[in-house]
Amino acid sequence: MASDTYYKDMWLRRNKTAIQVVIVLLSVITVILIIQSTYRRHPGLGHALHGDHHDTVEKILDPAYFRGRVFGNEDDDDFDPGNDDDMVAEMNDQKSDCCTLYDLWRFSRDDFECSPLNEMDPELPATVVCFYPEAAKNDQYARVDPEMARQLLKQLRHGGSAYGFIDLGAGLGAYSLLAASREHSVVAVEANSNNLARFHKATKLGRYERYITLLSNKIGSSRDEVEIIEDKPKVKQILMDDLPAFCKFRKAIMRMNLGGGEHRAFQHAKFLFKEIQITYVFIDWANLKHLTSGDDLSLVSDMIQYFNKRGYVPRSYDGKVLSTKKWQQWPNNIYWQKM
Repeated sequence: MASDTYYKDMWLRRNKTAIQVVIVLLSVITVILIIQSTYRRHPGLGHALHGDHHDTVEKILDPAYFRGRVFGNEDDDDFDPGNDDDMVAEMNDQKSDCCTLYDLWRFSRDDFECSPLNEMDPELPATVVCFYPEAAKNDQYARVDPEMARQLLKQLRHGGSAYGFIDLGAGLGAYSLLAASREHSVVAVEANSNNLARFHKATKLGRYERYITLLSNKIGSSRDEVEIIEDKPKVKQILMDDLPAFCKFRKAIMRMNLGGGEHRAFQHAKFLFKEIQITYVFIDWANLKHLTSGDDLSLVSDMIQYFNKRGYVPRSYDGKVLSTKKWQQWPNNIYWQKM
């Protein structure tokens, strides 16, 4: 017996290095298999595993972390991840009644010409946007305001990673794509199918699917169906108060470009502002300041009072505080800041 023990000890000493190498290899193979399994279950992790995002491997391998990021429960200690498929089905059932989710994960076969924003303005990032041909760039929904883009990036940077971005009337998605490029969660709403296709293509090029929730709806003052493009299927009109169900964040910056319908949409925004702490609201004021009908003027006044009562201050892009009594003289682009 002593002899057997002696030879066993001798064998272990001689093969110690080889045994350690085998153990290390087995550990590496186990980690690789875990990563591959996680990647197959959650394709969006592919970007992070290839270094496009800043999540650590430890976090990526934690299913509770990933599900929390996806479903907005990262701070909920009682959150039970449960079954992914069941959870997605339940969420879709709750949301399908009002809103139409656009599938950004599917392949885009469109061959639009797309270009980085820094070609338009060197101070902007190289975020790619699929613009219309030159002839269509006069369309207010097809162009990008460099100053608005800079303001958005500035406020998102100050707000930090916890801030989301709500983009109502997203158009080609330029501002949503900018926010996503900085790893902020985005809820965007756009009704025009032509804009949606270009938004989709740019999202695929930037690989921002993980960050953007896109609704192919129109924001309005009632839930019904409206015609957006002649000879195309009607689009569901939804309310601003329908949006919190899609938000993976509790603090946000919001942009509104509803073609002069912002004041009507604001009739149903109380729940959104109650659920989400919105610190900045960027609004295209060009159409609002030219309204003349009694109902419209009354609704704009109501919207301004709504902001005032909640501690918001209107500003021009140079930071100047605007007089609420002279709102018909405001610049075309303004923002409300929560004080």
